[in-house]
Formats: sequence, structure tokens, C-alpha cells
Amino acid sequence: MNYISVIISLMLLSLSACATSQTPEKTISNDAMGDISVVTLKQDYPGFFHHDDFQEQQTVIDKLANIQVPFTITTYFGTWCHDSKREVPRLLQLLEKANNHNISHTLIALDLSKTEPDGRAKLNGITNTPTFVVIKDGQEIGRIKEKPEATLGQDILAILESQ
Repeated sequence: MNYISVIISLMLLSLSACATSQTPEKTISNDAMGDISVVTLKQDYPGFFHHDDFQEQQTVIDKLANIQVPFTITTYFGTWCHDSKREVPRLLQLLEKANNHNISHTLIALDLSKTEPDGRAKLNGITNTPTFVVIKDGQEIGRIKEKPEATLGQDILAILESQ
């Protein structure tokens, strides 16, 4: 195999790292799987938080801070996924800045085949990581796959306002 083939193979692997593959892969033993708290994520996976580019308009943060109707964001992600490493810390910073008790958040770590012990990812049709599922009154009202169209805050507000 020549060097060009190796480079192309590595590039393709990198580009498809967070998309669902047709064949299940083995879980890397040091990756999280299942429910995980923010504290545990920060303690056990400090490299996950290397992105320091959080930028959200203060008006968006203020709108999220003032939401009066309870809702939940369930985040399906992989500690191995480059998109998750970019977007999940951004969401956590956004939620911390909004500091609204009406917004609850659950982190569910998936293995490379997008599964976890309780089967919630499969049940909810998760094919990409991260996927942020917005739930209101027990029903999914929208989701953000891999990356937001605008910003996480703006996309979450758009989902809430569409109801």
C-alpha cells in the first residue's frame, strides 16, 4: 500500500468518525458509555474540554435564562467523537451561563457503534454524535445533529419557539 492510499484512508476514517457505520466496532475500553454526570465527564475526560471557543450572544443566553416552561435536553455523544468534543462543552457552558432551573440536561455516552447499555440511542434513532434531543412535556420537540445550524443557543430557542 502506498503512502497516498494510507493518507486517503486515514482522511476518510476521520471524516466518518461520528457517522453511523454499517458494521459495529469494538468499544475502546477507556471511553465512557451510558449515563455520565458533568462532574465525572470533567474529571475522567479532561481532554474532552480542550475547546475554548464558546461564543454565544448575551441576548440568547438571557432568553434561555428567562424560559419559564420546563424542558429537557438529552445529549447523546461519544468521548471519542471530534464533533462531540466541540459541541458538548459549548452546550455545558451555555447551560451554565443561562443558569435556569427549568432546563434539565442528561448526558448519555455512546460507544463507537452508537449504543449504550440501556438501548436508548437505538430506541431514539440516534445515528450521529452528538445529537441533542429537546424534550418538552415528555415529547421530543426537536433535535440538533452533530452541529447547530446557527449556534446551539439559537437552535434550541428556535426549537422551543416552534411549539
